[in-house]
Amino acid sequence: MAKEIKDELKDVLTRVVDSADGYENAAEDAKAGRFAVMFREKAQERRGFASEIRNHLTGLGEDVKEDGSLLAGAHRTFTELKNAVTGGSDDAILKEIERGESTLLKEYDDALEDIPSTDMAYGVLQRQRESVSRSLSEVKTYES
Repeated sequence: MAKEIKDELKDVLTRVVDSADGYENAAEDAKAGRFAVMFREKAQERRGFASEIRNHLTGLGEDVKEDGSLLAGAHRTFTELKNAVTGGSDDAILKEIERGESTLLKEYDDALEDIPSTDMAYGVLQRQRESVSRSLSEVKTYES
């Protein structure tokens, strides 16, 4: 069971790091200042999420670093964001962020299905998931 929890947490961690990176890229190239500020805040929030997940994994005996061993085989949720950002409009960036947030939300849902609600990680992931869901709703309100 602990192995399953570790694997689920690592999967979520990978997506959360991708999300933080995607938001940082978006902040650098957003045309509207309000979006740049929002994207930087989201990147910071996701870095905090990653730290929480890493701390939980460390408590389970995992040596987790944000390096190639964790991220090497990961599918990058925000890969397309880089293309949208380079020469793209804020609308294109928002659309790609929406896609990425939807993917991250699914990752949280999958993990929450597999992790017992009695495990400490469950509460952490549930709280983080709620924040991602709010972020997704917020991004949708900005789309034209």
